[in-house]
Amino acid sequence: MMSVKRLKVRLLTPPEDVSWGPKYIATALGSKGFQIVEPHEGKIVLDKPEPPVHSVLWSSQGTLYLGTEDKIIVLDRNLEKKYSFEVPSQVEHMVETKDKKVLAVGEGWLAKIEGKGIEIFNVGYSVWRVAGKGEFVALGSKDGRLLIFDLNKGKVIWSADFQSIITGLSWGPFLLASDASGHIYSINTKDETFEFKVLAKYKNVSDLMWNPKGDEIVVSISSEKRLAFLNQLGSEVSSVDLEGTPTSLDYSPTSIEVVVVLENGELETVATPKAGKVVEELVKASKCIKEGKVVCEALEKALWRTIGMLAPDVNVDEFYALKQLGEKMPELLVCLQKRITDLRKVIRNIITLEDVVEVLKGGCERFERWLDTIVNNATCIVKLSEELEKLFDIASADLLAAQVPTSVHLAEQMGCERALELVKCAIKTYKKMKDVWDAEEELGISLPPPGEVVVYLFLVGDCEEVYQKVSRLSELKELARQKAAEGDVESVIKIVREANAIAEELREKVETALPEGILE
Repeated sequence: MMSVKRLKVRLLTPPEDVSWGPKYIATALGSKGFQIVEPHEGKIVLDKPEPPVHSVLWSSQGTLYLGTEDKIIVLDRNLEKKYSFEVPSQVEHMVETKDKKVLAVGEGWLAKIEGKGIEIFNVGYSVWRVAGKGEFVALGSKDGRLLIFDLNKGKVIWSADFQSIITGLSWGPFLLASDASGHIYSINTKDETFEFKVLAKYKNVSDLMWNPKGDEIVVSISSEKRLAFLNQLGSEVSSVDLEGTPTSLDYSPTSIEVVVVLENGELETVATPKAGKVVEELVKASKCIKEGKVVCEALEKALWRTIGMLAPDVNVDEFYALKQLGEKMPELLVCLQKRITDLRKVIRNIITLEDVVEVLKGGCERFERWLDTIVNNATCIVKLSEELEKLFDIASADLLAAQVPTSVHLAEQMGCERALELVKCAIKTYKKMKDVWDAEEELGISLPPPGEVVVYLFLVGDCEEVYQKVSRLSELKELARQKAAEGDVESVIKIVREANAIAEELREKVETALPEGILE
């Protein structure tokens, strides 16, 4: 399976480094400074020829680190300078660890940055590649040495001579290292024996990286001018040919694309195998070819933009749900894209992409009204969902989730605040029903099952009257026991007759209102 090329941008000069952030791609252009590229259209949104920049890194917080000849400069989300750190020499490489530390390396030194503080260690080697996990930092040198540095101890605790330039380091489920001779090594760091073995072999490797999810590896093979995608076992699952020699790469934060820079000064983005397959199948399912190839080209770009925007909150496989839109996909995707900013606010926490697709089938107007309800009542709907979860927790033996409307449907149907009151009332009614249900034989009454009563409440959209009746039954149960203990037969008979009348009325209401087979 071939991966899909997405975007190609001609830069001013061959980049020395590249990093894909939450919104933009940054490139280090050495003596020509740095550039910021918009990843969907390829527009260069910022071009700064000074200072010379040799390494770039977007943090997970959206700040941009620039490695210069003697400083690390930190820019905020608006690309304005926040502060800077002085370092002993040119910054060769920077990475961010999972615990939000930024690590940087250069000629004989390693720097650890946390917040606005920096600590610089003397490592004694000229290092130009770095990766970190916990207290361990992997360092790669141009003379072929791989070092493991312990931040707690402040020293190198292990080293090995690979006899070829270390071209890439990446820490995922385990540490990966590549060298210029094309070896890709896996290094075991769990028991601190640091045993390593060859995971894969190519002619020449210039860089490699785990994807953010840790289930895929991308390798730039300079001798063959291509990218290879590997699984955790080192087996190649996909590749894409490039128009130049790759030098540096990075995954998108969503793991659906890779950016690679080439020696000829070009920047390309490439779809990962899984994401490329999703888009390919969606385009095919739309049957857009009936309208012409140009429609398919436009749809493909629109799908990539949609997936790119929603991927932080939606797993790639979930986008297969869009296949259900069939031939209406192109026009309905337009509706979705118009509201994608609103959709991002509520997807995952309140709704799923499957929910979106189901509503889109009803047309754009239906989708607009539905999404407006959710966005305007987001806080309330979250509370409503929490109350429904409480209901399912206590009524799991008598009730299936499919038998009760969703929080969004309830909010649409009756308004969110009223729906919230209904669910709270249903919870207390169910608890009372379980209490009285256990006394059926004792009182000689026949009640509808508690689960049916709850479904009835949601069907009629009203609860208080039923709750009052069930509460009265609970009171009568206690009163009957009291009078029976006193030997007051007359009172007990009156109580039992009243209880029977209430139970019969309740049973008739429920049985009449519920459609046949609703609880099957």
